[in-house]
Amino acid sequence: MTPKKIFLSYKSSDPKDKKSAKRIKEILEGLSRDAVQVFASDESIHAGDNWRPVINKEINEADYLIFLYTDRHANWDWCHFEAGLFLKTAPESVEVDKRRIFCIHPASVGDPPSPLGTFQHIKLPDALESLVNFLVQLFVGDDPIRKLWFDSNSERIRQMATDISDEVGRMAVTSLQLCRYITLRGKTQPNLDLPSDGGTIAQAIPDSYIVETDEASLKELFGKAGTTKSGAPWTWGEVKPDGQDAWVSELATAMARYIRNETTPHPIRSSFKSPKGLDYKPILSKVNRRPDEYSFHVLFLAQSWEGGTRTDAVSSFKELMERLVDLVKSTEQGDTIRFLAYTPAVGFLAETEELWEKLRNCMWDRADEIDMICLDDDDLVRWHGLFAGKKTARSSGFIDAPLIQKANAVSTELFNRSKAEGRHPKRKAFSELPGFYLFKNSKRALIVAPVGVPLVRDADGASIKKELTESKVEMFGLDTNVPQIVKNAGLTFERFR
Repeated sequence: MTPKKIFLSYKSSDPKDKKSAKRIKEILEGLSRDAVQVFASDESIHAGDNWRPVINKEINEADYLIFLYTDRHANWDWCHFEAGLFLKTAPESVEVDKRRIFCIHPASVGDPPSPLGTFQHIKLPDALESLVNFLVQLFVGDDPIRKLWFDSNSERIRQMATDISDEVGRMAVTSLQLCRYITLRGKTQPNLDLPSDGGTIAQAIPDSYIVETDEASLKELFGKAGTTKSGAPWTWGEVKPDGQDAWVSELATAMARYIRNETTPHPIRSSFKSPKGLDYKPILSKVNRRPDEYSFHVLFLAQSWEGGTRTDAVSSFKELMERLVDLVKSTEQGDTIRFLAYTPAVGFLAETEELWEKLRNCMWDRADEIDMICLDDDDLVRWHGLFAGKKTARSSGFIDAPLIQKANAVSTELFNRSKAEGRHPKRKAFSELPGFYLFKNSKRALIVAPVGVPLVRDADGASIKKELTESKVEMFGLDTNVPQIVKNAGLTFERFR
């Protein structure tokens, strides 16, 4: 019997996931390597190997791809690439209809989002029996001799499933959300009216849109229990609040404008009131367009001024920089400023030289107290290069090549300054960093997400349209001194260190 080949796809940038992937490989191969062979990149590729052709070869030859989904907030782009390559490629020796993807994930991180949700997924420990059935098919299949063996060794398969479930549970990242959120996902565009004056007013978000979020957000925002209703996802028509037309209309308008490539940030000025009476500021933070689907990620920032705490919305790049200057200057001597961003030169390309100099000077003066995580040299140059042609508040009006070169030089200067002051700044690949920026000291945190970045592609993957390229990047997020959020911001920073 030819061994079944499994390609294990996981977040190799996380040491915890690497360790667990190694253990799962050992569990699967421990019963019989003649029956199963598992490829895990960190265990199967040796130092000095040309890894890309090895990955391609193993994906092409695999019978199964097991996707270990362990963190709803992490960047899974590389694993999505591996899954896509697995679906597109198959050698003649492998029956295409028998190649399967299984998404295995801890129940504590919630259901995987689309497109992962389209694969067969096994939620552990809830669906332990599904994992047992998969292992029986894997090791026994239709082989009559192996069936005889299984009759007297069924407990070994069950123990293997339990061991894998325990290991997947240890991989789970369940840190508290820094704010509430939903992802709206659907196949139709928001309903539009096109008035004679040329404006765009969206009447509604389609009721058929799927609502994806975590249990805490769904309960707090809409008073619903569980992330699904009788096993099916909630729809917008089922959760939308009554009597709050203003913010919904503004959100739908922003969604529609993104689809039409009118990507100048469209702030939602009306507030949303939760069933418990809390006020939130909705922010459309991210848009994805696929061949047959739209998805919109919406953040809800609590507006709170109770018990000596305060949470304010940040609604522009200029406001972020002003608040970051204030955070750095107000940090007490001996405290540590944690700085997580793609680039050390935050706002250099987008805002005025005067505002940048204020931020640069206070960062330079406090360099001995800043812990920094940013992109490595190659990805940083690529990141800055993406902004060529976009609007800027500088006198030039648009970002050109000389300004991008200056951004690269300024970033290197700030990074080296931090090293010279005895700190240990970290540089990471783009795939290893989150889609948000985080700045904090022991009493205050700024958490923001960029809007209008040149990363959205058309459904066919073609270059983005000129209108999107030229729009100015803005930052939306929160500035808070709520102790629990500040604490979780610190834990989040350490996770990416």
